[in-house]
Amino acid sequence: MSKQSVEKTTRPRELRQDQARYGAHSKERASGSPALILRGADLGDGFYVVQLTDEAIEKLNSATSSLQFSSQHLRHVPKMSREQMADLVARIKRRSSAGSATAEDEAGMVSPTENLEFLERLSDMERSETSTLEKSGQLLDSQVLAALMGVTRQAINKAEAELRMFSLDGAAGKKLYPAFFADKKIDRRAVQKVSKALERLAGSSKLQFFMNPRVSLGKKTPVEALRRGKFEQVLAAAVAFREA
Repeated sequence: MSKQSVEKTTRPRELRQDQARYGAHSKERASGSPALILRGADLGDGFYVVQLTDEAIEKLNSATSSLQFSSQHLRHVPKMSREQMADLVARIKRRSSAGSATAEDEAGMVSPTENLEFLERLSDMERSETSTLEKSGQLLDSQVLAALMGVTRQAINKAEAELRMFSLDGAAGKKLYPAFFADKKIDRRAVQKVSKALERLAGSSKLQFFMNPRVSLGKKTPVEALRRGKFEQVLAAAVAFREA
């Protein structure tokens, strides 16, 4: 997937039309989960345009969502070139100029159920990655982290509330924290200031920042740079990441 276009539902009349088109797909699934995507179109070459329901937007952008899906949480995704954007716009215009949906358009339409399953697969992938990081010791629960840091679990909760630390959702709702918060080679105050500079980005996005090499840091990860005492450079990189 190269890009997702998210548009808030504001046209009840069109909503009714699409519900009629998709029939059972627009109703609640057998599991009781409502469809999150109102409609979608496959533009080819990995480009998909989808329109989320109001409920989906609220869920996916909530502070507790394991799948943060707004544009600010996709900064690590390579940007599309102007040429790619122009091609995408041309694809949309060709479909729009055709007027009513053709048989080919209908064949390319993606049902709400299919898109819901796609989002669930993305969420499953994120949970799987989190589980792998926990097994490798890169993510720790609050009890283990507190022992390593020599603080109480309440102190960790307070630091997270103040954005000086962050967590990811593990199995059964367990909170998992990056082990680098207890790294003795990193100044504790420095790493917490960097975490706070990332403000309210999703935990997964913050982890992406800390663990991925950055050109501005000499192709080192922020964690590696902090171990070398490059706090100011890492802080600047965090601000740039947040505002990108």
